[in-house]
Amino acid sequence: MAVTRMLSLADYATYLRETPEEAQNLFSDLLISVTAFFRDPAAFEVVAREVFGPLFERHDGRQGDDKLRVWSVGCATGEEAYSLAILLLEEAERREVAPAIQIFATDLDDGALATAREGRYPKAIETDVSDARLRRFFVDEGTHYRIRKEVRDLVLFAHHSAVKDPPFMRLDLVTCRNLLIYLERDMQRQLLALFH
Repeated sequence: MAVTRMLSLADYATYLRETPEEAQNLFSDLLISVTAFFRDPAAFEVVAREVFGPLFERHDGRQGDDKLRVWSVGCATGEEAYSLAILLLEEAERREVAPAIQIFATDLDDGALATAREGRYPKAIETDVSDARLRRFFVDEGTHYRIRKEVRDLVLFAHHSAVKDPPFMRLDLVTCRNLLIYLERDMQRQLLALFH
C-alpha cells in the first residue's frame, strides 16, 4: 500500500484487481528468498552424520538406475540444495563410492531460481563456507564465487508449488526448512502429510 500510495485496503484491493502487474509485484514482495550455505550448521551436521550414512548404504552405486533422490522444497537461491550436494559429495568421497545423486530444488520465485541455476554467489559466503569447501567446491572468480559444475550437475532447479503441484516421488530425503518456518501450523501439518 505504501509503494502504491493507497490509503486503505479497499483502495489497494481495487488497484490490485485493475492492475495485473501489481499482483506479480505483491507476490514477489511476499516471497522470502533468504537463505545461506549451511544455514544452521548443527542441523546440517546431524543430517551428514545420521542420515547420509544409511542413504549411502541403500544406494551404493552397484545397481544401474538406483539413484539417491533428494527434494529441497522452497530452495530460494539454491544455497540449501547446494549445501546438501556438497555434503553428499563429501560422503561419497569418504566412502569411495559414486552413487547416482539427483537433487530436485524447487521454489515459486523465478528470480531466485535463476540465481540458483547460475550458481554465482557474493564473496560474503566466506562467512558460511569453510576455506576447504570454498577451494574444493567453488571457483573464485574475483568479485564472487561460482559453484563448480560437478555440484551444479547434481541439482535440478524447477518452479513448483509444494501446496498446489503434485509432489516428487520415490524420494530418500525431503528438506523444507526454508519454507516451513514461514507457514502457520495447519499448513505445516498439511505439507508434512503430503511429504510423508
